Amino acid sequence: MMRLFGRRQANQSDHGLYVPTMDGPLRPNDHLDRASIVWTGAHIDDLAVLNGELVFTSENRLLSLRAEDGEVTLIKAFDRPITALAVAASGLLAIALFGEGLRLRSADDQWQQIALSEKHSACVTALHFDADDGLYCAIGSNANPISAWRRDLFEHNSHGEILFVNPAQARVRTVAGGLHYPAGLVIDADGGLIVAEAWAHRVVALSPQGAFKRMLLADLPAYPGRLSVDSAGLYLVSLFAPRRQIYEFILREPGFLQNMLAKLEEDEWVGPTYGRPRSANYPLLQGEVRQMGVMKPWAPSSSCGLVISCDGDFAPLESWHSRADGQMHGISAALRFGEHIVAASKGSGSLLMMRAGASDEH
Repeated sequence: MMRLFGRRQANQSDHGLYVPTMDGPLRPNDHLDRASIVWTGAHIDDLAVLNGELVFTSENRLLSLRAEDGEVTLIKAFDRPITALAVAASGLLAIALFGEGLRLRSADDQWQQIALSEKHSACVTALHFDADDGLYCAIGSNANPISAWRRDLFEHNSHGEILFVNPAQARVRTVAGGLHYPAGLVIDADGGLIVAEAWAHRVVALSPQGAFKRMLLADLPAYPGRLSVDSAGLYLVSLFAPRRQIYEFILREPGFLQNMLAKLEEDEWVGPTYGRPRSANYPLLQGEVRQMGVMKPWAPSSSCGLVISCDGDFAPLESWHSRADGQMHGISAALRFGEHIVAASKGSGSLLMMRAGASDEH
């Protein structure tokens, strides 16, 4: 009976109609919308900390936020979009450039270029350094570029990989493959890999060689993206778009999917988005109709904002939300910065800052 009605835990090969509700540490709130906006700009994406300053990406620009006065300065502009960012404990900085590969900047401001294959360079979703300045790269898909992430979801792809790059030798090797859009990556205290598989709605632990170890978070109510870990071993999970029952239903209908992808413009697809769709032709989900000009916070919108804080065993502790009636949707990255949580809202183009523990306030 549970299988008949879809009320079961979904997995990567069986898209059930059930989407888990948010309760307990995931209880909805409006803390992302109440956060301080410290910067706004188009396509804000990834975050890191370098020498006590926040560095972040906005389209083709690498920027820095000074903690003392909040001044934002341009570090470097490139000729193509930056898709991921990481900083090592040694001060080595790495970015991924769309369609090209990696650029690494040393502490003395010398840049090194490491080329990636065409299929890899088009979809680098996350970067993370190990203790020896080795660099792990999450490749969301070998079938679609990073801009076509919704198509990748609808095509049921599982072509994601984890690469390891040795900067000293400029060598690249594959650590793990067959992943369901790995969109986040960190290293745990034992040197193992923790990977967020967006299309499988889960976070998993892998060995340094890429072998599956255990499930950390399963059947999440939204698609998990980038991960971060602080010095105390606490993790933050950024979830960039919500799951909805209608999406789970459509994912089980190959005929409808093929027609939708082939015959409709992308802004007319029924599916998750980073922010509120701007097209007048976007189909409203059931319950998403405004009443007296007001969007209800519990409406099944195509976008939302969500960050989850987890302990060292990935048990959720608290969360920060932007609900259907909010603006701070499409959280692409989040990290702890001093006494605060900093998050990038890709849907609104906002860099947010809030006090850790704010979700305990109601």
